[in-house]
Amino acid sequence: MTGDNRARYIVLAAFLLLIIIGHILFAQFADYSYQSSRHIQDLFRAKFWSIFLVLVVSLSLYLLRHKSYTPLLAVLTVSLYFVIIYSILYRGTPYGLNGHWGDNGYRLAITSKISFYGYLADAYLKDLPTMYPPLWFAFMAIYAKLTGIEVWQTIKYGYLVLFLIYPWLVYFSWKPLVSRGTAAAISLATLFFASDLINYTYYEHLVCALFIPWWLYFFEDASGKSSGKKPNWRFILLGSAVGSLLFLTYYYWFYLAIAAFPLGLAVKFLEQKSWSLLWHDIRRKLLIALGILLCTSIYWLPLLLSALQHGFESYQLKWFYLDYINFAIGWRENLLRAFFILAGIFMAGYLWDRWKQARLILLYSGAIVLILFDRLANLGQFSIQTRKILEFAHVLTMAPAAIGFMLLWSKLSDRKNIRWGILTVLMVLGIVVANDHTQLLNNEMYKTGVNQRLPLAEFEAFNGVDCRDKVFLTHKYIESCYFPYFMFMTVSNVPAHLAGQFQERKEFLRIASRIQESEILAYVFANNRFDAIDYIYLPYNKVSDQYEFRWNTVPFGGGFVFDSVSFSASLLHDTTCFKKIHRFGLFETRDVDLTHEELLSLSEKYPELRQYLVAEDSE
Repeated sequence: MTGDNRARYIVLAAFLLLIIIGHILFAQFADYSYQSSRHIQDLFRAKFWSIFLVLVVSLSLYLLRHKSYTPLLAVLTVSLYFVIIYSILYRGTPYGLNGHWGDNGYRLAITSKISFYGYLADAYLKDLPTMYPPLWFAFMAIYAKLTGIEVWQTIKYGYLVLFLIYPWLVYFSWKPLVSRGTAAAISLATLFFASDLINYTYYEHLVCALFIPWWLYFFEDASGKSSGKKPNWRFILLGSAVGSLLFLTYYYWFYLAIAAFPLGLAVKFLEQKSWSLLWHDIRRKLLIALGILLCTSIYWLPLLLSALQHGFESYQLKWFYLDYINFAIGWRENLLRAFFILAGIFMAGYLWDRWKQARLILLYSGAIVLILFDRLANLGQFSIQTRKILEFAHVLTMAPAAIGFMLLWSKLSDRKNIRWGILTVLMVLGIVVANDHTQLLNNEMYKTGVNQRLPLAEFEAFNGVDCRDKVFLTHKYIESCYFPYFMFMTVSNVPAHLAGQFQERKEFLRIASRIQESEILAYVFANNRFDAIDYIYLPYNKVSDQYEFRWNTVPFGGGFVFDSVSFSASLLHDTTCFKKIHRFGLFETRDVDLTHEELLSLSEKYPELRQYLVAEDSE
């Protein structure tokens, strides 16, 4: 065995050891509060280890720069750095940033449904397919089962999985396009210098970093492996498979490829003046796109069918705050981030001829086209969410910036003093950035995550209740992260399923709230055309003697509009139609059979209900 091979096996063994150590570190739960002295001490430890690792790793990589295994060692140290830092930062909590609130609640609800039911279910609504790309959540569900952890712990353990695989995926994705050393530099730079948002929108961050090498290598054929007259089917199938994995994790970045597509064709035709060569390029892209379409049909086809069956209303296209029109979101106020973005854009232009017919600058041009289109869409009161491009601009541009640095470094091979100067600046810059990684004292989402504990008091009402395949009329959306029940309606339009008939469900509840008879209320709850309501779990208002269901709507432009419906407590109490099974206000809906005469009376008294009842439709 050669020395190089021996070194590679040593790096592999070290990585496997890091997996074991990482699980041991992340399993620690010190159970302290945000304000506790133990937490402050852990912040001190995180500061120490971040600076210590930056100095040691920088010097070690420089001294070992001529070794063939140094790129692998660099990638390994990226994993090591983040595993250690995050295990310290979140040692006092079993959760991650922001606990189970915000987007984490939605993510945990999806993961718990996939874990419990074994299929790609929606986070909240019964008999609807997942609306969000499911691969990361399915992966976390499987990971939880294999490791024996609870699903709600996958936010914290997701960090461990992310930092174990992210650096290596970036490295191996770029390896066919650049040298091994440059691929390692891209991996290190992407995670270390472009880590903003990685602790909350981690899978979006991951796919953003992996999308660019996929687009260059496969979609644009930067290597020229599929430039012949006949399709390279192995290349196309592999490109489709990898693209499908990215799409099923987070599909947004594929909009960039769509926008850049006509720009690339125009440039190639002007350069080559050949319709034949242009057709070869179009054919490859169409075949890869078709392959992705087929492979991802497990996700989009059920979604499409549900929209055709129930109607389409996407409130995600309405999610838009006026701050999003700011073209410099997240980087104008951060000079270091702005420097990396501008350096990356400059290098994308500089690398025009680096990969034959693949031009990275065209992808960025496609991003500008999307942003312009979004501004036009805003006039029609909807958005294609190009804020994502602006928020992740540092990730999109970090790879060419790293390539530029490595080109500069190689040109200075005979300027030892300048290299030492650059290394010194890099170490200081690394310390500054490492400080940002651990500077979380004033971060409210971090504070929430550290203080988060299992809401055991809220679980009391669900203990002993069979939640499997059951539908609750409730505002308790957080508890659905822990118990496998579905909700009749989401408490906000933001996570509402595009085929969930949010507006119609609201109207149905408004009409149902006017019902004065327990038997009729129980009947319409059980026989509506949306979902049979098995349980009612609503807060009780002592003043009005009513149970109230509240929700909010976020209109285009931001803000909240609150609304509610109420049901008289007398309808649920002292009746056989509803059974109170917990003092918190949890009621079970009993089966009620109405006679033909009673059904006729229902239709006459509440004629607007007819369109929402299954029995009426069947007649």
